[in-house]
Amino acid sequence: DIDGENGPMCMVPGTQLDRGFLRKELQPDLCQTQRLFPLPVGAVILRDVRTMHGGSPNLTENIRFLPALEFASQKFLQTARGREFIRKNSMPRNLFEKLRAPTQRRVHPKIVAEHDLRVKFSRC
Repeated sequence: DIDGENGPMCMVPGTQLDRGFLRKELQPDLCQTQRLFPLPVGAVILRDVRTMHGGSPNLTENIRFLPALEFASQKFLQTARGREFIRKNSMPRNLFEKLRAPTQRRVHPKIVAEHDLRVKFSRC
């Protein structure tokens, strides 16, 4: 479960409507008042990719995993802000190759790494 101590996500409602670029870092006071918790194991957060968001500090000794699956329209990806959205070389090629062909066609080619990625987990 996600609670107030183990690093819940914070999101600032309405920021997806800002047409310009937003500041890169969340203000600490916003992060304290806009956190999403409690969330039970298996909960899903659906949000517009343009919404200002970030993680809050994990104050526990436990590692918290927040897997993400992101979608964006072609129209958005053609904007300056959308081009920043693409995380180049972020999907290991061996994972991509395990996807069914129809799913592979939906993955933006720039996110598939040319080589296998080494993933390292560490405490921030």
